Amino acid sequence: MSFFTLYQGDAATVLKEHVASESVDCVVTSPSYWQKRDNGVIGQIGLEVLYTDFLEKLWQVFGEVKRVLKSSGTCWVVIDDTSNGSKKGNTNGILTSRGSGTVKQKAGLRELGTKGVNKKPQPGFMENSLLQIPHRFSIGMQDRLGWGIPNDITWYKSNGQPNTAKKRCTYGYDERIFLFVKSHKDMYFVVPQVPSKQKDPSKMISAHQVWEIQTEQSSEKHYSAFPLALSNRCINAGCPPGGTVLDLFMGSGTTGVAALQLDRKFIGIDISPTYVEIARKRLDSVGGQTRLF
Repeated sequence: MSFFTLYQGDAATVLKEHVASESVDCVVTSPSYWQKRDNGVIGQIGLEVLYTDFLEKLWQVFGEVKRVLKSSGTCWVVIDDTSNGSKKGNTNGILTSRGSGTVKQKAGLRELGTKGVNKKPQPGFMENSLLQIPHRFSIGMQDRLGWGIPNDITWYKSNGQPNTAKKRCTYGYDERIFLFVKSHKDMYFVVPQVPSKQKDPSKMISAHQVWEIQTEQSSEKHYSAFPLALSNRCINAGCPPGGTVLDLFMGSGTTGVAALQLDRKFIGIDISPTYVEIARKRLDSVGGQTRLF
């Protein structure tokens, strides 16, 4: 029977104190995007005034991730960008009516203390210019920490929510998925297979670097959850049967659900005690043996 271990706390500290070197086969995770949401937890990553401080914290955490990952391991990181400018209040609204340009807060967004942000312009950048956070992060992973990057994947969300910007194309439909490895020679990898669109849909072909995976509605009180299909694809591709999957920013635990359903072990970390409890209940319902810290 697969088991899962959950930790509540700061990711870098938990990894340093509780996770052994070379013990994890696969990481599937997504850090909080910079200045997108305040989850009301002291010490959370993502609310730094400067985006450079956000990146520094991520590199510190992923230095520990590199230590705990096996030489054959894979590390999948989902991360998104933001444009330069100021913003105060909720950044997760939905259109009140078609084309109105106004937004209302998603139902229940404040139930867990989730609130808006107070984003300030970053020095040295033109207003409304993208900050290129995902690629700055990946370059730092390579230059500072020595990670390899076999793939830079675009997650295309065909049911994604449009934005109302008038001086740029809508970019609310895709996010970056970086595949990092410690050793290209030793890495475990099974090329994902997807239905062919050009020929017979029953024919499976190797996936390219644009993954069309729709978002999913979640009944849990977490508003940045992966679709299960995304976690499934990463785990099937990058974790051997019976291996251990780690999500160091686990939120409501979707990666853990996928890991248990695919007969892998799971280690989950989150700084929010509320999200740890949500994840525990979800994982208990899937089955497996529990260890909670």
